[in-house]
Amino acid sequence: MLEGMRVIDFSQYLPAPHTTLRLADLGAEVIKVESPTGDPSRVSYRKETMGFVFQAQNRNKKSIVLNLKEPTDRQTALELIASADIVIESY
Repeated sequence: MLEGMRVIDFSQYLPAPHTTLRLADLGAEVIKVESPTGDPSRVSYRKETMGFVFQAQNRNKKSIVLNLKEPTDRQTALELIASADIVIESY
């Protein structure tokens, strides 16, 4: 349904990741941008596993780690944004 659409996802926690999950489920290419420390929902009460919320909200998405304080990573983010049909953020 949404094949060919590119979504850049700068979101964390629940509302926006849920939105981009639905877009991915409908066929959009979703690229999740995470900081070097990762999305806070990756944390699990069990150290050996990934957080259940993260797992549930991020299926069918690609992921990239960018440190937006670094000029080269910031440039990469700007290039991703320029190639996108949709950019979503929520912090």
